[in-house]
Amino acid sequence: MTKWSLMEVQGTGDEPPSLAEAAEQLGVDVADIDPDFGLVLVDDEEKLYSLQVRTESLPPGIENRIPFRGPYSDMDFTPDKGEAPPSPGVKSRSKGTKGRSKS
Repeated sequence: MTKWSLMEVQGTGDEPPSLAEAAEQLGVDVADIDPDFGLVLVDDEEKLYSLQVRTESLPPGIENRIPFRGPYSDMDFTPDKGEAPPSPGVKSRSKGTKGRSKS
């Protein structure tokens, strides 16, 4: 069974980064990103997105990088457990952008 780590990347502009851009930010291959999880907007103001990456593919010492990009504890992003609904423009985990590319 694949072990995934929850990581974070930063977008620019109004569009999320592509999976290739996210992989480059983290120093991993695109194949190491979970395309079913996709990119989930977690901070609209800072343009921060969460994604799942194969744990064994993460570069050594990534947890010491500044700015910190993870790994984070995995949590359910969907508002189906009584939490307040997400702010406008925030995509839930179930509606994340799946492997969007800028072609």
